[in-house]
Amino acid sequence: MLDRLGAVGTEQWKVWVMYMQRVRIYPQQGKEREVRQLIESRLQTGQALGRKVGLSTQLFAPEGVVFIITVRLNDLAELEQQRQRDRTDQAFQDYVGKLGALSHRPATLELLEVLVPLPS
Repeated sequence: MLDRLGAVGTEQWKVWVMYMQRVRIYPQQGKEREVRQLIESRLQTGQALGRKVGLSTQLFAPEGVVFIITVRLNDLAELEQQRQRDRTDQAFQDYVGKLGALSHRPATLELLEVLVPLPS
């Protein structure tokens, strides 16, 4: 987590900075349970390794059920390390292949910078 200094008028404050990556998975109709189990298994493994990951479900989206994986990252270097690991991890490649076969459209990815102001 990165701290930044800032000011508004004469008031001094610090900003706590973190990043969140959101991946949206669009399962084929009738494959929701299988996709959920696949994602949950992968996330439990990541959590056991200390990764900050979570899963939510959007049930009434126009696209049908959408699973949203959220990963919290301290900085962009951590994101790059994760991407490097994933490129060479055969288990991750197999996971992505299975998800792709069970999805009705490609996954979408968002990267968000989260700024939390803290009074000094």
